[in-house]
Amino acid sequence: MSRMTNFIKMNQKIFQNLYGIMEEYPRKIKLDPRWIHLNVEEKKICNNLYIRDTFRLANGMISCLIEDEHDKYFAIIGLDSIIKVALNSEEFMPQPLTKEFFFRLVCDLDIKPRSSINPYSLENDLLFYSKETPGYIGHEYDIIKSYFPPIYLYKLDKGYILYESPLINLTGYFLSDNSHLLHLNFSEEILENYQAIFKLKLDSINYASLAKSLINLYFKDTFLDVYRCIEYIYKVYSINEIKKKIETKLDIENIFELMKTELNYKFTEESSIQKIFENLSEDIKSNIRSLDGGIKSNNEYKWFYNVRNSLVHGRRADKEIQLHEWQWLILISASLDILKMVHNYLEEHDISVSFINKVQTN
Repeated sequence: MSRMTNFIKMNQKIFQNLYGIMEEYPRKIKLDPRWIHLNVEEKKICNNLYIRDTFRLANGMISCLIEDEHDKYFAIIGLDSIIKVALNSEEFMPQPLTKEFFFRLVCDLDIKPRSSINPYSLENDLLFYSKETPGYIGHEYDIIKSYFPPIYLYKLDKGYILYESPLINLTGYFLSDNSHLLHLNFSEEILENYQAIFKLKLDSINYASLAKSLINLYFKDTFLDVYRCIEYIYKVYSINEIKKKIETKLDIENIFELMKTELNYKFTEESSIQKIFENLSEDIKSNIRSLDGGIKSNNEYKWFYNVRNSLVHGRRADKEIQLHEWQWLILISASLDILKMVHNYLEEHDISVSFINKVQTN
């Protein structure tokens, strides 16, 4: 991402993206100079805006964090089919998308015009006018803005618990707090679970994967995204449980080296899941048993693992598990509860992220 400050070049970039839509148009479009006018004060404000971070989700959605001299802003850009309306909240205070923010976001993030634009409409409504048109003083900002994907802008409340959080946490919380933006009809319990996890700000959680899980088209993909966040700490969880069982004074890193080099210990996902399920609350295990009458007590972990295997390995063999919506909702909610439990476990046992990463690469 390159920061632009030359407004002649910024205008050129905006209109060049619009010209790109006309490449296969039957009539040749004259590339005469065109622009949106900004006065001196507007240019000053724009040049005082800095995009500090960006997060590109799937389905053409982008979020970013912007700062000026006094405040911090959150913006989210997405496809028309995803973002329908933006609601107000105590933490995210809606702001008008002024020219200054539009120029900064569209140019620095290289946001392209909407793919659904009709070239004939573009020629008649927009490209018919240029510097060569008598009386031309620039294009109207609101008209140009309408050819680009919707951009929603919010000022962040400085007293907000997530004010200093990474952009990914802000994005995930925003999406879970505005369920009208999502394709899937998540329950309130699931959304509240997501919000609680994004507030945790734990270094061990892959928040990018968790945020993206919210905008999936299918419940099974959301389950897999959450499962992967749990899966990442399987080995570490097993190592620490073994350390607790043998009651050694060795630290966890020495235990791991011993298991790897002297004992040639083989980790398996199923045994790791079993250890996690042994420490789960009865409420979580009961919710999982409610999904299938054949799930026996103390065997919930097997069913949970088999669902994952069915989705990952069963597609080619047409053996992918089929669940009703109500079942997916309970399973996803239980998975989020497990995610919170295992990552809080890491915090309680002071297990570092660097060690988790080391274990994953060995």
